[in-house]
Amino acid sequence: MQGVELGRHSWRRDIDETVRSLLVEPDHPVPQRLTIHATDLGRLLPRDAVEHSRRGLPIDGPILFPVDEDLPFLARAMPRRERNSAIEIAKSHDVKELERNLPISFIGTGKDLNLAIDNGLQRAADLLQMSVPDVKNRATILGGIEIGRSPGVARVTFRAPTAALERVGLRALAEEIYGKAQI
Repeated sequence: MQGVELGRHSWRRDIDETVRSLLVEPDHPVPQRLTIHATDLGRLLPRDAVEHSRRGLPIDGPILFPVDEDLPFLARAMPRRERNSAIEIAKSHDVKELERNLPISFIGTGKDLNLAIDNGLQRAADLLQMSVPDVKNRATILGGIEIGRSPGVARVTFRAPTAALERVGLRALAEEIYGKAQI
């Protein structure tokens, strides 16, 4: 018969737990009115995302220009081969020129997720002078709607027409970040 020794513990804890975070301190941005930006845990500083700081814009929430790798796949610029293929298809249907557009994100907030998404869509539509169904369509086809980590926060990202960005004075800023407008 084998004996069982009671009262001894192994040198490890029963469950591996982190003692504290390394180089990351939690800070909830919404109640403290901090800017919302993308972060990279491999760096000590925030990434190069840009939040437009409401310079005379009639909007009650943040506008975000995420870095390329943080954009939803559908909001990224098309590779040259795909772009050339789209131009050829457009020509075969007598389309003279394809729309030029650039990515932009709107942060929506509300009591719950549905209200946050509606708020983000409405903010985008109001600022860019577009209809909400048009913004929904663009977010579906040329972007994405992402759920925030905080309850009631959503990010609506899509490729907006450069004409709409020009009307509100954001085209130059978007082109500075992403380069010239692409189809």
